[in-house]
Amino acid sequence: ISADTARDRGTEEAMLRRVAMTDDGGRRISSVQMGQPFRVTLVFEAERDLDECVADVGISTPDGQRVATMQSVDREWRPLSLTKGLNEVEVEVAVTLLPGEYALDVGIYDARGTVIDFVPGAFRFTGVNVPVEGQESWPWANIWGYVRPESSWSDARALPGPKVNVGSP
Repeated sequence: ISADTARDRGTEEAMLRRVAMTDDGGRRISSVQMGQPFRVTLVFEAERDLDECVADVGISTPDGQRVATMQSVDREWRPLSLTKGLNEVEVEVAVTLLPGEYALDVGIYDARGTVIDFVPGAFRFTGVNVPVEGQESWPWANIWGYVRPESSWSDARALPGPKVNVGSP
């Protein structure tokens, strides 16, 4: 990520320098199958040692609508400490994306939420309608939404009683 990349400049105490997506075998990818976990590797260059930082990766539509957010402090993880120079951070992502075009928005903040550096659309990729083993592809021509969350459904159960007349007073 070059210095002239469009970004929301914050304190500039650290700058995003590299973003890569890889599959579970460590191979670089630019598309993900439905249900395929992937890893995002970020490299930040810090001007000085920084404590209490939060890295942020968002999955957005090409027009910038955020559909998923992952932060380095999620689920009881602690803030990051960056040392002066290059620092690498990885996040493993397990989300089933519906077919479409996406972008990764990447940021680094201090623990109070002050922007250090933020790069919207830092990496563009595609969600393809090819399932990973044990998954199903998207069966319809229209795409409804962006993510397919884990869910568990019951069987339909017949209910006793009279029919419900829709629209009657």
